[in-house]
Amino acid sequence: MRSTWLSGRALALHLTVVVVVTSFCLLARWQVHRALSGNTLSWAYAFEWPFFALYAIYMWWRLLHDADDANPRLARQSEEEARALEEYNRWLAELHAEDRRRAT
Repeated sequence: MRSTWLSGRALALHLTVVVVVTSFCLLARWQVHRALSGNTLSWAYAFEWPFFALYAIYMWWRLLHDADDANPRLARQSEEEARALEEYNRWLAELHAEDRRRAT
């Protein structure tokens, strides 16, 4: 759990989300001021930037937790793949042996 929050990748994600969310909030504030001064199009942007900030937070959370979920899935998947690959290679070896018997 600790490595999830303090790994190099996680720290980069933390820094990124802080910068992005702060920027989006400042942009939303700027658009509200523009909208209040008469620019009606800015109302759309004033509501859009907070949604972008929420999406950035959602993605930050998903990226942090996908790293946790990926390791057990990859381990389980690699064991299954290793068994399947071993079975496939055995089948290929049998086919090769059968071809050699037929060729002689």
